[in-house]
Amino acid sequence: METQIFFYFQILVLLSIIFFIIRRIFVLRENYKRTLSLCFLKVSLPKKDSDLDEKKETLKDFKEMVSIMEQFLSSMKSIYSHRIERKFLGQDLISLEYIVYDSEIYFYVVTPKKYKDLIEKQIT
Repeated sequence: METQIFFYFQILVLLSIIFFIIRRIFVLRENYKRTLSLCFLKVSLPKKDSDLDEKKETLKDFKEMVSIMEQFLSSMKSIYSHRIERKFLGQDLISLEYIVYDSEIYFYVVTPKKYKDLIEKQIT
């Protein structure tokens, strides 16, 4: 009896290890496909024309910018998928990047190609 329980335990451990190895292979393959379909979008910000424009910035402008970004991020939640396949292989990712080069700041959004139009509409 005791050897039979030990045997079933060994089989259970072996099947668990095989499952995680196979899952890892599928996740790595999906991540590779996902990286090949990424699209880099450069976000251009309007420049201020003069010192008067800088002085006009008030708390209202700040709140407006925050609400715009809040709307953008909440619309990105629509990309989340409840499908079991996505829970097993991983969700699509969006990355908000910034780069400082020669004292200038550049903003980029990295997204899968299938969401490019959605992201462009939300940014503009």
